[in-house]
Amino acid sequence: MNTQIRGAIETIDVSRPSIFRDDSWRPLFAKLRADDPVHYCADSRSGPYWSITRYEDIVRVDTDPDGFSSHYSRGGVTLDDRKTSQSFMQMDPPDHTRKRKSVTGIVAPKSLGQMEILIRERAGRTLDALPRNEEFDWVENVSVELTSMMLATLFGHPVEDRRRLVRWSDIITADLEDPESPISTEEERQEVLKEFYMSMVEVWQRRQSEPPGFDIISILAHDPEMRNASLQEITSVFGLFLVGGNDTTRNSMSGGVWGFCAEPR
Repeated sequence: MNTQIRGAIETIDVSRPSIFRDDSWRPLFAKLRADDPVHYCADSRSGPYWSITRYEDIVRVDTDPDGFSSHYSRGGVTLDDRKTSQSFMQMDPPDHTRKRKSVTGIVAPKSLGQMEILIRERAGRTLDALPRNEEFDWVENVSVELTSMMLATLFGHPVEDRRRLVRWSDIITADLEDPESPISTEEERQEVLKEFYMSMVEVWQRRQSEPPGFDIISILAHDPEMRNASLQEITSVFGLFLVGGNDTTRNSMSGGVWGFCAEPR
């Protein structure tokens, strides 16, 4: 049994990455939902925080920006205090609504429909190349491969250099306490972030003088709302799309296959 379950409910800390890595989070969340749905954790590596674990309460919080702000100047959307990021994810309406409208067209059904043939071709080629009747790494051979190719397309990045995008995303989201972390210090993370942002800003400046294209950077470079945005805001949006396109999509593909295997019926 999880040691946090055996102890007092006050000691439960659902911010610990290890409970998700070890797949031991379910009983902790079940305990909180049943007995302490508005839970105060006084001691975590990020300091004290509140966690909301019931669906109805989460909806209530998520739809009340006046009472529960996401603004970067008020703590943002992370447990760690990061007051410098100006991504629209860390803004409240009406700024959030206006900024989000500038980028939703990138992943709208119409835009994705224009890439359907390419996506199907890549998916078919990747699956056809998998070994038969032997064990293989689905995450590496399928999830990472497909995601990295589409990331390169969306960012207007050379497909042959696609794993560089994956590396940037993995380092941006790396947990320094994880023994498998690709970096060990925040200084290393900042160096990689600088490398990523400088690369993207170079493309951004070039796209501004080129005819509009369908990649993320071109769409943003020609959007009236973003064209004159600050460098900090622009790079924050780049990081948001990179992590969202890599981490979320890759894990959804991997988790979906794991779910089918765990519950084949």
